[in-house]
Amino acid sequence: MAGRQRSHRGYDDRRGYAPEGPPLRDPLPRPQQHPVFLEEELEAQNAELRRLFEDNRRLAEDRAVLRRELNAAKDEVHHMNGVISNIRADQETQLRELYEKGKKLEGDVRTAEPLKSEATQLRAEVQKLSGAKQEYGRQIKSLGAEREKLQAENQQMPRMRSELDELKKEFMRVRMALDYEKKASFELMEQRQGMEKNMISMSQEAEKLRVELAGSDPRPWAAGAS
Repeated sequence: MAGRQRSHRGYDDRRGYAPEGPPLRDPLPRPQQHPVFLEEELEAQNAELRRLFEDNRRLAEDRAVLRRELNAAKDEVHHMNGVISNIRADQETQLRELYEKGKKLEGDVRTAEPLKSEATQLRAEVQKLSGAKQEYGRQIKSLGAEREKLQAENQQMPRMRSELDELKKEFMRVRMALDYEKKASFELMEQRQGMEKNMISMSQEAEKLRVELAGSDPRPWAAGAS
């Protein structure tokens, strides 16, 4: 019987119950969450963690694709700027040449009437080139708007980087919570195993005492029962 009291006191010391006072009836074990529920909760957290991993991976892939597209667009804009510069230079050269030729022809027209038709043709070509210049101007304006759009998209990269950092922080918080839940589940299992061992030990001790009392004089047993 004394051994039973010592076992009960040691159990109380480990679990934070009052170690002093006369021995009382064995306390009922506190209800523990069923391991199946713990496994389901752990599986749900693992699924959430996998989803965060997948979202993080997709975001990184989207960011890489966006960066490649942006670099390609920058290269295209740079190339178009070079092409436009060459077109402008060619236009200006052609216009200067046509202008000089037109002036010369106008001077020659004064002396040679047959040259008037050629001068008229050259004026038509100048007008045609002027129309082409206006068209190129519109194209340049459109390319400028596209470049501004690309620059605006490039300015959104810091925001995307900030969102990526927030996702990383959220992932760390989820992983810490998962580690905490794993540790808590392990501690609950240890507590349950300890309680089961104590209950088995106390049951064995009670059976031993019952056998000892059954083999002794029945009068003390009857007196104790009364």
